[in-house]
Amino acid sequence: MVDALIQQDEHKETEFGDPAYWEAYYQAAPSQGEESWDWLADWAVLQPVFEQLGQNSVKCRVLHLGVGNSELPEDMWDGGYVHQTCVDVSPAVVAHMTTRCRAKCPSIRWLVGDVTDLQGSLQDEMFDLVVGKCLVDALVCADDRELLIAKYLHEAWSRLAPDGIFVSLEAQRPQRMLPWFEHQAFSWCVRVLRLLDSRGRPSGDVMYICTKQEPTEAALQGWPVLLQSILDGVSPLTLSNEAVGGEFQKSSQCATGQSGFSK
Repeated sequence: MVDALIQQDEHKETEFGDPAYWEAYYQAAPSQGEESWDWLADWAVLQPVFEQLGQNSVKCRVLHLGVGNSELPEDMWDGGYVHQTCVDVSPAVVAHMTTRCRAKCPSIRWLVGDVTDLQGSLQDEMFDLVVGKCLVDALVCADDRELLIAKYLHEAWSRLAPDGIFVSLEAQRPQRMLPWFEHQAFSWCVRVLRLLDSRGRPSGDVMYICTKQEPTEAALQGWPVLLQSILDGVSPLTLSNEAVGGEFQKSSQCATGQSGFSK
């Protein structure tokens, strides 16, 4: 769906990557009767997958990045995930969601923040589960997409506790996203799950399940190198439609014997 929207209007492509677009959108949403706008799979589809992640919902510390006015945090709260922090760049939507959830989900914390730069807002390694839903689909629309995506992934990696899990639910295909997730700058074990809809049919939605492993020396050195290469305009990564070769099974960085998901 996201790809189709982007292809319809090149100007819209730029807007999706612009924080000002989302602030204006969320300022107008209540007056237009819109309470929630969710792309891709809903909780009915996601819940059984989340239950397989091995996280204790009651104890799990969850961080949502670029959450907007999605119902996912509320649905997860109903499912027992009471320790949630939600971050969005739009002050309007954070104010709206704080009010909306105050009575029903009082333990959910809402913060205005830039998901590409959370230094000073959130501590490192304080979350067991980080969730991004369609955020890459928005960032890919920005002119400086490579820089924004790299910084976003680094923030997700930094906020995760050891053995924590980053779940990225996107419309972007594995051929486009795996070079990012599997870059040596991130010590993730990466698995891909192609989701089914509520009727058990392939939905086209893709979930990237990234488990944080002990940082290697290559990972610690890889991030500044990756960042500088992008700033110099010679990034080794691109968001092309070219396949990276073969059917993806699991990251070579995954520890032997580690459990995971099939595609």
